Amino acid sequence: MKRLLISVLIVMALLLGPVSPVLADDIGGEGDVNNIDPVISSVSLRDAGDGGDVTALDPETEYLVKFAVADDNSMYDITTVTVELYFGDDNGGAAGITDYYTFTYTESSNDWASTNGASYLDPSTSSTVPSDRNLGSFAFKLYFKVDGVTVASGTAANDTWNIKITATDDSAVADTDTSLTFDVNLYKAIDSVSSVTFTALNPGATLNEQDVDPTVSANHQIDIKLTGSNLTTTGDGPTTILATTISYDDAATYTTPLGTLPTSATAVYTDYNESSFSLTAGAALTANTSNGGYTDGELKYIAVKGTSTIPNPLQDGTYTGTWTLTVVSKETVSS
Repeated sequence: MKRLLISVLIVMALLLGPVSPVLADDIGGEGDVNNIDPVISSVSLRDAGDGGDVTALDPETEYLVKFAVADDNSMYDITTVTVELYFGDDNGGAAGITDYYTFTYTESSNDWASTNGASYLDPSTSSTVPSDRNLGSFAFKLYFKVDGVTVASGTAANDTWNIKITATDDSAVADTDTSLTFDVNLYKAIDSVSSVTFTALNPGATLNEQDVDPTVSANHQIDIKLTGSNLTTTGDGPTTILATTISYDDAATYTTPLGTLPTSATAVYTDYNESSFSLTAGAALTANTSNGGYTDGELKYIAVKGTSTIPNPLQDGTYTGTWTLTVVSKETVSS
């Protein structure tokens, strides 16, 4: 009994003792948020006005790739978005304006760049970038163009262009879309001097040498043709300098003439093909199975010079005529 009483008294003493301050202890709180994979959706290739889908591109013309990227870890989690345009099987090759283009958005700069050069990115319209990267998705628009020497599509199985879009997050997890393909149409262009002027002419003289130096771009085999004409003026008496008194040469300096100035279109350069680029599939274009005519503003030379004297007598005055350089396609494409 004594032992039991002591136990009770001790307990009572503890219960009735001084009141202590409130005790507190920090409890750590944490939770792991999973990395969520990025997702690409709503992919389309459109005209520059965003008005409609396109399946074939004209070189030197602006277009856009439109797509959405979602990431539940926010757009800050997306480190890069890459859009690759490549011909046939040439994905991942060296950036080249004939067959491979790459455009890359980086989160660190929040901007687009192209390894092919600035002129192929945002030709007239700015590509879009996320304005609020706290959000979980963004609809990208990449405005671009391809060069005039970009290889044209052909008829073989892989003679088409492909678009590969890759979105990568900061855990190196990526989503890829390869649903888009397109063709590139034939393209040719020529830019030449606007006029040729022979100076210090006297009746019975020989016309001095002049050069017509056009620059030419094409993505297929072409001919460059020259059409000349007589030079005439108004007034009484002899008023014509015949085209047959003028000869032409395909050289920077007149050396060996190819003939007298033709009055109907005559080829100066035939099957013009400056590039050594070989197509993956072989027969990419229906008329020729070798290379395309890939030139990039190539400077060509046509020299003209009198080879026989102009008439004597001859009316004084300004003699004019129209000479024409044309680029003629040697190939056709069946899309």
